[in-house]
Amino acid sequence: MRLLRPSGLTVLSAVLLVLLPTLAVLQYRWVGQLSTAERERMQRNLANAAIQFRDTFEVQNGDGTQAIPSPENVGVLSGSVNQLFTLPASRGNAIGDVVTLSSGSAQVRVQSVTLGKTTLVRVLTEANGHEHASAWANAQVGAPLSVGSVSADGKRVILLEGAEKPLVAPLA
Repeated sequence: MRLLRPSGLTVLSAVLLVLLPTLAVLQYRWVGQLSTAERERMQRNLANAAIQFRDTFEVQNGDGTQAIPSPENVGVLSGSVNQLFTLPASRGNAIGDVVTLSSGSAQVRVQSVTLGKTTLVRVLTEANGHEHASAWANAQVGAPLSVGSVSADGKRVILLEGAEKPLVAPLA
């Protein structure tokens, strides 16, 4: 008795009959996983954009007004006075101005940001079209900080003390 051997076309058809539905199921699952990942990414981006949009309204003098310089501000920038203040808790993880001092075209801002459980501060100076920033330093919320200016090598620098290390930024 002679056994019939299936033709190559029959074998190929049988293999494709099993393989194609298997690949279709795998593709369906992969597309579903990609869609879920894309939806989660888009939701994160939307949440981040909403937070950034909200934070633009929480900027000091964000309505276009400028801080009015007080005699104390002028004294701090000229080197005859130090200003003491307490570091408040920051709102969210956006960089915020804690203290703003201005005199003429010079402006000094002490800024803070909270990243996780760490609060950082820095000094940002603007004068004569130049901007300088100190490095960031750790500081404790509620810590007393002092900002003042000193003359070093004939140039005025802003000094912030009370953080983990003193911070210095030139005012020129």
